[in-house]
Amino acid sequence: MPKQLDLTGRTIGRLFVEGPAPRDKRGPAWHVRCACGTETVCPSRSLLSGCGRRSCGCAGRIDLVGATFGMLEVKALAPRIARQQGMRWTCQCKCGRTTAARAKDLKTGNTTSCGCLVNRPVVSRGELTPRQLAALAAIAHAPDGLRCAELMPLLGISQTNVGKNVRRLVERGLVVRQRPYVNGSRITVLPAGLDVLYGPGGTAKASRPPRQRSPAPAEHHAT
Repeated sequence: MPKQLDLTGRTIGRLFVEGPAPRDKRGPAWHVRCACGTETVCPSRSLLSGCGRRSCGCAGRIDLVGATFGMLEVKALAPRIARQQGMRWTCQCKCGRTTAARAKDLKTGNTTSCGCLVNRPVVSRGELTPRQLAALAAIAHAPDGLRCAELMPLLGISQTNVGKNVRRLVERGLVVRQRPYVNGSRITVLPAGLDVLYGPGGTAKASRPPRQRSPAPAEHHAT
């Protein structure tokens, strides 16, 4: 049986081999540390192959630090758990707690908080102002969400006031901002927002947001 090649101390791509790891069904394995700081286990054949691993996966990822997803702000890359699929990011929630979330869950809106939204009291229609209800309905009727600039003509108010109303909806866990986005963050509705509009389990029934009614023309009285 040929002697196993010792890779300890070698640098392969962005990976530094720290020492041998327990052998598994893939053969000899090694504890490696990536240049980004992530530690993982990699089999020998993957390290020695000409087209094998050269990083923990960070070489081709999109940097999400500073991005905001719902109530979460991405702070840093989280340590990778062995055999766990996908990159995880350390996020700071608006409630003050810190959590780790997968990039896929953040981008798709599956994770928008540390879990504090689950324990929030149910919001009723009476707790929202008419403008907040109008903004929520417009967002719910848009399949891909809306930007603040697109809400301005629907609500007939300035961008500043649109931002204030949207911020209240985000804080109540009814909508979420999807970032980063090329032309500004899109706002999409969450299940709690649909419950406020259509009752528990309800969905939007129209294909487009309701338009504002134009004011009735003033009556002219003959003199």
